[in-house]
Amino acid sequence: MSLFVMAVLTVLLAQLWWLWPALTGASAFFTRDILAFRLPYQARLGAELVEGRWPAWAPEFGGGMPLWHHPSAENADPLTLLFALLPPHHANAVSMALHLVLTTVGMALLCRSLRVHPVLSAWAGLMYACSGPAASFYTVGFMDVTSLPWVLLGGRMCARPSSRARWLVPLVVAYRLLRPDPLMVAASMVLAALVAWSCAALGRRRQALVELALGSCLGALLAAPFLLPAA
Repeated sequence: MSLFVMAVLTVLLAQLWWLWPALTGASAFFTRDILAFRLPYQARLGAELVEGRWPAWAPEFGGGMPLWHHPSAENADPLTLLFALLPPHHANAVSMALHLVLTTVGMALLCRSLRVHPVLSAWAGLMYACSGPAASFYTVGFMDVTSLPWVLLGGRMCARPSSRARWLVPLVVAYRLLRPDPLMVAASMVLAALVAWSCAALGRRRQALVELALGSCLGALLAAPFLLPAA
């Protein structure tokens, strides 16, 4: 096992240890905006799926509203399927843990791709996922924080000749677009373009941007079944 893998597993275990009471159902996250922004909508989505119905409309919320396309509930996040399998507060805790894992690993891989020391890369992943600015988003949603390091990693992959960018960029951009906040999406893509441009060799910069643009277009097509009805 490499030093990088050991370091990442260590910081992930620390996160899971902190979340253990919520993961076992002994406690629950419920303060601030969780009850107002996400939990009722995701719980209703899970109940609709369990009953075999598509979560299209919620008549009891806001005088009637489209449940699937609620802008901040993140119902299109694949991990929301946990609400069809677990009680709402337990599903929310497991979802948070899995998002923390994805966030930490994404930032650690980004730093490692930039040739940061393996231990410092894992530490950077932990610090990003658990920092104040990132944690302040968790009560209203996970996808902004979780997707950012992966989008930037996609830009980094476009900067060097690698087939990985061909599948990574479309997937992470599609995931990013499942929470279609225009400003956050635009900021993520601008940062990814800056990473691709600055990390690429002088003779490859244009190609890196083209690969990022093409991958982003494919990601938008993957997310189109959600984006078009939402618009």
